[in-house]
Amino acid sequence: MGVVNFQKSAYGSAHSVEFYINLALVIETGRQFSAWLNNQAVPTVPSAFDDVWSIRLDPPPRQGRDHFDRWQFGDGSACSLICAEVIETVLTMAMRTFQTLLNRESLLEILEDMGGHMMFGGALAHLDPQTLRAVILSDYGVTKELTAALQHVAEDARQHEFAGSDTWARTCRAVIEWVTARTAAVESTGGHLTKLRRAVPMTVP
Repeated sequence: MGVVNFQKSAYGSAHSVEFYINLALVIETGRQFSAWLNNQAVPTVPSAFDDVWSIRLDPPPRQGRDHFDRWQFGDGSACSLICAEVIETVLTMAMRTFQTLLNRESLLEILEDMGGHMMFGGALAHLDPQTLRAVILSDYGVTKELTAALQHVAEDARQHEFAGSDTWARTCRAVIEWVTARTAAVESTGGHLTKLRRAVPMTVP
């Protein structure tokens, strides 16, 4: 799901409002994993806080603008100009970006080829490309691609444990546990799952 979020800035004054326009990519399996990991219910309505990727849209350059990512509206502003710029920027950037990212096969290809780089100039949140790829692939049941992704995540967990990064190592192991249980349930039911209970203990293939 693509989310367009308008965020008020802490800056501004009594005569003007500054704000950001954020694009966020929300993936249902990612929401389910995050809720499971935190032992919470899946929120009814997705929000920008459920993102696996996000980016801020810069206002178009013109005279008088001195912030690259903050939009401003206030006394003396041309309302029609600001509205036109917001609509044009959101329609152009959001539609073009989400047409690619909301295609699952295209997204999986992007995640496979990222190699640690940012996606579409934005930032990956919560999960790195391969762990996110494994979470998405869990919708398909057991596949060679999923097995390879889980092996990558398992190796990542071992490397972080060796380096003393216990928090990320636990996240990697949690991904493996959740994905393994989910794909087993998908295989047994032959359908799409909306919920998954937490299982213990965690195991790494």
